[in-house]
Amino acid sequence: MAAYETEVRAERIAAGKAAKAARIEAIIKAGGMPPPVNKGGRPRGIPNKVTPTVASMILQRKAERKKVALIAKELNLSRQTVYDVLRQDLLTVRNKYGQSRRNPNTYVCNINDNLYD
Repeated sequence: MAAYETEVRAERIAAGKAAKAARIEAIIKAGGMPPPVNKGGRPRGIPNKVTPTVASMILQRKAERKKVALIAKELNLSRQTVYDVLRQDLLTVRNKYGQSRRNPNTYVCNINDNLYD
């Protein structure tokens, strides 16, 4: 009985390793970077699924006024990942004075701004 359980466990471990290797290879094939390897030779984790190409696809589809849920479903990402990409793009567009580089006439209110003075 114990030998059977050990054999089943070994098969599951091998299947998990093969699935992880396939995920990493798919990310690398999409233009991502391979995950860093520690001294033991074991990968530290799955690299980010959002490559610059995927990020530009997200921004393009959002510019077409598509919903975030639809973008996430089309690109096989979570909604939070899509929101993270959109937030990162918004942060890179704004300069330190709160003005948008795309349209310098717009102003983004900071929490510390006193709007009633």
